[in-house]
Amino acid sequence: MDETASDDDLRRAYRRLLRSTHPDLGGDVARFHAVQVAWSHIGEPIARAQYDARRSWPSTPGRAPRAAGTPRHAAPPPAAGARTYGTPGGSSRERYLSGLRTWLGLPTLPPNPYAPELLSRVPARLSELYLAARAEERTAVVLSALDLRHSVWNDVAVAGSAATISHVILAPTGLVAAFSTTWPSPLLVHRGDVVVDGMPRNARPVREMLRLTRAFESSVSVRVTGVVVIAADDPAIAQDVEEIRARPLPTLLAPRSRLSGIIRDGFPGVERGVGGDTAAMADRLRSGILFA
Repeated sequence: MDETASDDDLRRAYRRLLRSTHPDLGGDVARFHAVQVAWSHIGEPIARAQYDARRSWPSTPGRAPRAAGTPRHAAPPPAAGARTYGTPGGSSRERYLSGLRTWLGLPTLPPNPYAPELLSRVPARLSELYLAARAEERTAVVLSALDLRHSVWNDVAVAGSAATISHVILAPTGLVAAFSTTWPSPLLVHRGDVVVDGMPRNARPVREMLRLTRAFESSVSVRVTGVVVIAADDPAIAQDVEEIRARPLPTLLAPRSRLSGIIRDGFPGVERGVGGDTAAMADRLRSGILFA
């Protein structure tokens, strides 16, 4: 699109591309990921301004004024790219493959365990594991497009639980625990939790996410700034960012396309930062985090 396009034009183009590239609608997975990465660069006004500034960086002498003392052939700013650790969706994929082998009753897996004709026949529990892995992988693509000030740990183990935290993100704005979901839109926030079609009426999925986050805080000796529950982007339904609860941790429901903006801008009404030395926090996380 033209660089003078309005924010509304960009959003319309983004939704149109999401619809045309969505794998569930016959689109290509790689292009679908590329669209989400592109949106993470220009979807929010601040991110778009930073992207435009990088594009206009002088690559040849005389194209723009130089600051005093700057080399004539100054290099452009470093490309975006968060530091990432772990394998997104790894534990769900392992459980899917193990369960698939058992279900098929074979000593080894078939040549393509993800063949569409096979995925269409597997039991619901296996299909859910595969979809959970794909959801985490798609979120990880978006997070990897953040800049080098960000570190991302994927598929983080929590002591005493088979469940995991999908993504732990250390950013200048704070430390975030994010949970990728496969929940169908639209999602309803009710009494500090999320109502999901097909779940038992007494299910409290967000409460369980907060329990996992608190256990993670205790095991690594850190304080999490907030929690994000990530909804899949649905081309047909516009799911906006919504507060689920403010205590014991600020918790937001957000579509995947809005996640980068939350990480960059911070949680509304919450002090930015990790309350200390970010480098020391990164070292503590690298040494204390275990993967599923």
